[in-house]
Amino acid sequence: MCLDFRYDRKTEKAMIAKLPKTKTVYKKVLTRANQYSRKYYSPCRGGVYTTGVNVSSASEKHVWFKRLNYPAGFHSFLSVENARNWWGTDGTTIKCKVKKEDVVTIGRQNGREVIVSKKITMPDPKDKSAVVA
Repeated sequence: MCLDFRYDRKTEKAMIAKLPKTKTVYKKVLTRANQYSRKYYSPCRGGVYTTGVNVSSASEKHVWFKRLNYPAGFHSFLSVENARNWWGTDGTTIKCKVKKEDVVTIGRQNGREVIVSKKITMPDPKDKSAVVA
């Protein structure tokens, strides 16, 4: 996933300041039909997430895409509707948690508002309350 729009620094800083200490965000993921699996898979670029806190291995790197430069990290949708409508009908939409201090940028991806964070907390796949679609 890559941003195709990034807010200017002043707007971005104001948006991050308004976030709660811990924000519920949404991701579209694939799961494996295995009752013992504690992993999720991205329908895009083959990313793998584990239950609990995930730390971006690219936290010091920057992404250059469409003339945008921003810190690499986990892209998460701010609304459930945007997550549901991303990547067609493949996958399941789940609720995740991101701490305000871990947000590195806010922008848009395919017209949908997302945050990019250096850490994300993924729910246990057995937690049915985390599934929203």
